[in-house]
Amino acid sequence: MILYDNLEGLGSILQLYGSVVYGLIPMCTLMALISWLWLFAYDALDDVLLMAEANPFALAAIGAVTSIAVVWRTNLAWSRYWEACTQTAFMHSKWTDSYAQLISFIAYAMDNLYGDKSPEAVKKREKLAQIRFSLAHSYSVLSALVAHRLTRGDLARMRKRAEAMGMASTRI
Repeated sequence: MILYDNLEGLGSILQLYGSVVYGLIPMCTLMALISWLWLFAYDALDDVLLMAEANPFALAAIGAVTSIAVVWRTNLAWSRYWEACTQTAFMHSKWTDSYAQLISFIAYAMDNLYGDKSPEAVKKREKLAQIRFSLAHSYSVLSALVAHRLTRGDLARMRKRAEAMGMASTRI
């Protein structure tokens, strides 16, 4: 999984490792050179230009393939995002189900001990009340940690990677 630091800003664009910007610079330079040569060779290639103007299939094919590729990747990213949202909601639903089931068992056990005034029954009711409070606290903390992890990411791992690449930041 690719980890991104959303607070990095321009640093994530200008980083050397894993960036496509520096890989595209030679290609962009080559394309600029070809365009510059094309401009000066325009008069010498009148016959070729007339053929390209008469049948612009090559340019239309490149444009169509590029458009399909961009739409395909955008659709794939959108689908992955919504799949993650669906799975997160499913996970929270299962946690809610397990919490409700545990609390119902505790409530049933406490109801069975309701009329009993013996010290053992009182001790069991107190222990069950303590377990119920502990479960509520644990599930709340678990939910908060998951929500924080999903919204903020694994910052410790990203900090180690940034330090290894020489991009130490105080905001991570």
